[in-house]
Amino acid sequence: MGRIANVTNGAVSGKVGPVVYYEMKGKAYVRAAMMPRAKGSWSAEQTGVRKKVSQVAAIWRQLDKNPVKEIWARAAEQMSAYNLFLKTNLPAFKGEEMQADPEFFHLTAGALPLPHHLNAEVLEGNTTKWQVSWKDDSGYQLSQAEDELMVIFAHDGKFTHPVATGAHRSQEKALIQVPAEIKNLQGIHLFFAAAKRGIYSADQFFGVER
Repeated sequence: MGRIANVTNGAVSGKVGPVVYYEMKGKAYVRAAMMPRAKGSWSAEQTGVRKKVSQVAAIWRQLDKNPVKEIWARAAEQMSAYNLFLKTNLPAFKGEEMQADPEFFHLTAGALPLPHHLNAEVLEGNTTKWQVSWKDDSGYQLSQAEDELMVIFAHDGKFTHPVATGAHRSQEKALIQVPAEIKNLQGIHLFFAAAKRGIYSADQFFGVER
């Protein structure tokens, strides 16, 4: 006999035989229930995918108190914020150790376009200061002159909360100062936010040369 876990406003959730009913964003869905697998029955490819999922999930948990989760929630439409984060970042993990390639790993997502020719360089060999430049493309798609450049600092395998730089898309440049408390900077993730913070862009990573 199947068991219904919850009934709210006519929506049903829970497992019934081989299917699972659930609700997301006010809509009802159904999917096949996960079937138990015998130990050792995973193929090499399946094992690799499981490792990728485990790595992405660990980073998602690390972001529990980080506002970037709200950015993913805003970007997600037909799936949860976590599932969008997972789908976006699985391709970034490669190799036997399934380590993320920073060039393909994203901390933000959204419909706002990144400006053309976005670039960031360490200023005069001093990793505490970064010169950022781009081309103003205000009016292209959703881009607006008031969109603000945001930065997330990657250090010691961790990520800071998003920091507003005060520079707008129309300015075409910005100077970013790394906070004094960050001692082992690995790189910066740059992205743009609409003036009213309704939408965001995906980020682009710029690493520290070792």
